[in-house]
Amino acid sequence: MSFLEIDFFQFHARILKEAELPQLTELCIACTDFFQLVEQQPGSKKTAREILQERPSNLPISHKIVWGFEKDFKLVGVVEILRDYPHSGVWYVSLLLLSPELRGNGYGKKLWEAIEQQIKKMGASEVKLIVQEQNPKARKFWERMGFSFEAEVIQVLPFGENRVLRLHKLLSQPAAT
Repeated sequence: MSFLEIDFFQFHARILKEAELPQLTELCIACTDFFQLVEQQPGSKKTAREILQERPSNLPISHKIVWGFEKDFKLVGVVEILRDYPHSGVWYVSLLLLSPELRGNGYGKKLWEAIEQQIKKMGASEVKLIVQEQNPKARKFWERMGFSFEAEVIQVLPFGENRVLRLHKLLSQPAAT
């Protein structure tokens, strides 16, 4: 159920566990530009641990999926997804992150397309996510992926608040075989 089929650009996808904390920490540090922009703090081991562990208190750990993407045996991307959150059939993308050298080359689009196909097979009928107002590139990316505006909300973080846009996309289910 947690396998992601992906076969392009020599990427290998796998579920990340606690044992991969050092590699995920390295990726978070490499992506400090993103974490500074949205959280006003650098990427760190704490950030990596949060990606692996944090979830809403009412969501079972089995509903959290963290896929890592490797290229040439190096972790270069991660997606954090909550299955059936906030309710059945709706999946929530907490994070899609690529190392800086891979951004802007079509990798994010290809990764998202593979992820979307897989979560549809796993029962997702809708996907939700938020984009921080100060990250217009992310909003443009997600809109190109077919997401549309749902609401403007305030995200409360330890350092303060972010104005964020909640986006969503309805997914068509694959045809029965």
